[in-house]
Amino acid sequence: MAFVLGDTQGNNVVCGRYVSYCTGVARINRSCDCPGSETDNPDWPCRFVLQKEIEELMAKTKEDRQEMSQHFIKNAFHKIDFGGCPHGIHGCTPVDIMHTVLHGIFVYTKDTFFQLIGVTAVAIIDNIVIALGSQPRCRGRDNYQRVYFGKGISNLTQTTAMENSGGLMMLLFAVQTADGKRAIRSRNEAKGFSRPPTLKDGEKSEYVFLDDYIKLFEMLLCYEQWTRSESVWARDDVETAEAMQEAIKVFLRFLKKTADRQDGQHWSLSKYHEMLHVVWCILRWGPCRNFDTAIGETNHKWLAKKPAKTAQKSLKTFEIQSAGNLFDQYVVSRAMHEFLRIGGMEENFMKFFPADVPKEDLTADDSISDDFQTGRSEFEIEQKYMHGIAYAFYILKPVNNPRMCYNDYSSTVL
Repeated sequence: MAFVLGDTQGNNVVCGRYVSYCTGVARINRSCDCPGSETDNPDWPCRFVLQKEIEELMAKTKEDRQEMSQHFIKNAFHKIDFGGCPHGIHGCTPVDIMHTVLHGIFVYTKDTFFQLIGVTAVAIIDNIVIALGSQPRCRGRDNYQRVYFGKGISNLTQTTAMENSGGLMMLLFAVQTADGKRAIRSRNEAKGFSRPPTLKDGEKSEYVFLDDYIKLFEMLLCYEQWTRSESVWARDDVETAEAMQEAIKVFLRFLKKTADRQDGQHWSLSKYHEMLHVVWCILRWGPCRNFDTAIGETNHKWLAKKPAKTAQKSLKTFEIQSAGNLFDQYVVSRAMHEFLRIGGMEENFMKFFPADVPKEDLTADDSISDDFQTGRSEFEIEQKYMHGIAYAFYILKPVNNPRMCYNDYSSTVL
C-alpha cells in the first residue's frame, strides 16, 4: 500500500492520535512531533515519527502515551506493508490539500478580511462581485472556477472547494476595481487613518493594508495552481526541494502577518502546520495530484449522498435501501453507457441521462472494453423498429438473466 487518503480528522483517527487541536495538546499532527503551542510557527523543525516508536509506546504508561497524544490501541495498519516505509501509517496519510487549503486557509483568510473591513465595505464588495459575475458568458468559463455568485461571497455556506477558490478570485478582482479601492479607503478614513501607519515589528493596527491583501490573495491562488501541477522537480534535485520548503515558510509568515486572524486559536491550526508537510509528501509520492482527495469527495456524491437521499431515514431500512438505490444507479449507468459504447445512440443523448446517473461509467473496466466485439459481454443488444415511429427501439438484455431487460429510445432518426 502506498498511502491512505482522508481528511485531517479521519487520518488522525486511523493513526490513533487524539482528535484534539488545542494549543495545549502534546502533539498537533499524526505525522510529526510538533506540539500544539508551536502550531503557528513556520520554522518548527518537524521530526516525523516512526511506526516502531508508536508500537513501543503501547507497552509504556498512560502518561507516556499522553505525551505523544496517542490512544492505547492495537493499530491494524501496523501489519500493512507500506513499501518498507519506516513511518508506516503514521507517515503514509498525506496532506489533504482540498480540506487544508481550499476549505481551510482560503476560507479563514477571506473571513478575516471581511471582519476587518466592516459591513459597509463588505456590502460594496458583494455588489461588485455580483456585477462582475453577471457579465455575458464566454466559451472558456468552464475552464476555471465559479465566478457567478448571485448573493455575493460574504455569506457563502456549504460551498465546494472550487467555489471557495472562485470566491477568493472574485474577491481579488473586486478589491482592485475603482469602487473596491474607494470602499477600503473610506473605511480607513472612518477609522481615522489618512495614510498608512508605520508599524514596528509585532505591532498591530486596524488599518487595512490593501496592497498586502492583494498580494496574499494572489499567493493563495498561485499556491493552489501549483498543487495542481502535473509534474514537479526531479527526485534527486535536493536544492529545488529545499527552495520550495523555504518558499512555503515565507508564504506562511506573510499569511500570519497580513491576515491577523482573531477567531478561535488564531493561526494555531493543524491545517496551517500541515502546509509544512507538503514538500515531504511530494518527495515521496510526486505531485499533489497523486494524493488529492477531491476525486474521492466527488465519488462520495454518487456513491453515498445520492443513494441515501431517497432512502427512508429509518435505522432498520436506511442501509439496505441506500444499497439498493446504489445498485439501481449502477444498472442504469451501465445500460446507458453500453448503448453509447456500441453506437446504439448518439453522444447528444447524454443530456437525457437522469440527474442521478454520472456522466462517466461507474462500472467501466478495461478488461471488458472489447467484450461486445469478442462476444463475451454480459449484455446483448436487440434492435427493434416500431411501425410509424421514427426512432429505433433497443432492448438491453443480461445474458445470464434474459427475463430482465432495460429499454430506452435512441435519439437517432431513421
